[in-house]
Amino acid sequence: MRDDCITVLLGLPELRVRDEEESEHWIRVQVEYRAGGAPCPWCGAMTGEVHSRRVQVKRDMRLWQKPVYLVLRKRRSRCSAFGKVFSEPDPVCGMRRRTSERFRSYLGREAIGQPVRQVARKEGVGETLVRGCVTEEARRLLGARASPHPVRVLCLDEFSIRKGQVYDTAIADLEHKEVIGVVSGHRQQEAADFFTALPHADEARVVVMYMHEAFRQAVALCLLRARVVVDNFHVLPHVHRALDQVRTGIEPRQGKRGELFCARHLLLKAQERLAPESRVRLMELLGSYPQVRRGGSSSNPSGCGTAPKAEKQQKPCSTPAQTRGSYGWISTGQ
Repeated sequence: MRDDCITVLLGLPELRVRDEEESEHWIRVQVEYRAGGAPCPWCGAMTGEVHSRRVQVKRDMRLWQKPVYLVLRKRRSRCSAFGKVFSEPDPVCGMRRRTSERFRSYLGREAIGQPVRQVARKEGVGETLVRGCVTEEARRLLGARASPHPVRVLCLDEFSIRKGQVYDTAIADLEHKEVIGVVSGHRQQEAADFFTALPHADEARVVVMYMHEAFRQAVALCLLRARVVVDNFHVLPHVHRALDQVRTGIEPRQGKRGELFCARHLLLKAQERLAPESRVRLMELLGSYPQVRRGGSSSNPSGCGTAPKAEKQQKPCSTPAQTRGSYGWISTGQ
């Protein structure tokens, strides 16, 4: 009997391989547990008497870019003392689980950085399974140890398994591209507790995050030498909103027939992306409407025909300070 054909490749020493079948699209491996007996859940005595066997198909990690299905011949034993039938434990997959534990951990890690639907389609599984794997992985990371190496560039971002539910916060090391922790909720106290317990916290130099006041306060409290950077993706909506307020305040009665409304996309386009004729048109508009020029000057990260990208990163963003009240301190990353 063949019992070691691809055991090393599977990486599951608890299982004995009895047979395998490979097609163009999948691999099926017939396995059973090596343990000769199982403890009775009622009396704890070991028994090797096999009452029956049941075949269960469980999904495992890909092998040679093909999905692997474990066909597990699961033994059911009868306790000699109580006479009750029970199934042997399943440490590879877990009780009543149709996927291996390592496969679920892989799905959770992938879905933290990618959309759940994308991971589900890639692996050929349901979105509900992927969401559950993200929850399991987040719980594991909540109790995981901090990164062993000093972290210089941190990233904070919130996520939710389903839209509208309670959000948690993922904290990652951008230099090494790894998640180093997950904080329950997105309040200042939870983030500050994580930063306080972070080894070599004084070596953090940059914290990338979105415009959340609770995170800013936690960084200012615990990471004294770190500089906060907000990506333009989170800044530009406030810049565009402020510029639209200036534009609609100039032509409130003309609405969609107004000259500024027709040029709203031109006003929001970066200078280096403007065609020569569009640049001339923009200069004419700014000359005719000095209020827009002043608004574009204060909304520098959006471009507005006033500065190239090389200068945008060096200047602080003042428009979010006008719209949100306390963000004149931030730097905007590209």
